[in-house]
Amino acid sequence: MSDLSGRTTLVVGASRGLGRGIAHTFAEAGAPVVAVARTGSTLAALAATSSNIRTEVADATDATVAWNLLDQYEPEVLILAAGANPVMRPLQYQTWETFSVN
Repeated sequence: MSDLSGRTTLVVGASRGLGRGIAHTFAEAGAPVVAVARTGSTLAALAATSSNIRTEVADATDATVAWNLLDQYEPEVLILAAGANPVMRPLQYQTWETFSVN
């Protein structure tokens, strides 16, 4: 990966899986990373891996929170890796509300 020094990166869904890997990789490449997730303990463990990672425990699905994060950090790179658990049932038993929530 290229040198990303000074390119603030906001990673939503950074507590585990793909988002965590992306946050760690960008931090190793020199980017100041803002790791966002709803689970503070897993974010703290991620932040301990690099001095380039700062954390925000927040629910980015809240529009106010999302805009505040963008205004506060003014990221050059925005990565949305947060997952959502869909309502699992056969399609014929879905309502528009349960199907479209994600």
